[in-house]
Amino acid sequence: MVAGYKDNDGNASKMANHPEIVDRVKEITGKAAIRAEISVARFTEDLLRYASKAEKMANDQDIPTGLAVARACAMDAAKLNGLVIDRKELGAPGEFADIDKMTTEELRAYLAQQPAPPDEQDETRH
Repeated sequence: MVAGYKDNDGNASKMANHPEIVDRVKEITGKAAIRAEISVARFTEDLLRYASKAEKMANDQDIPTGLAVARACAMDAAKLNGLVIDRKELGAPGEFADIDKMTTEELRAYLAQQPAPPDEQDETRH
């Protein structure tokens, strides 16, 4: 006890060292991970079932949009499972031409001169 204050065992940094707290956090995060895994699996099953139905409709009933729906469902399932990542290149045509020709050392030197992205700048302020 310093300067009339009594010890507080309830702050987060001290509670994080209590074994019962650590065990409970592991239990909760484990359950959340299982629920997330079940959700992804369920959504994937649903999407693939929709794709199969749409493909069958396209073939059996000659519905032209059926194949587009089947493809969209399959792509959504792939994205959900991290198999497909959407990427976008930003910049004007030819803006990266000089960078494409750089050696690894030149590229490292170039990147070292660039400002950090906003999310990394925020982390360095703490």
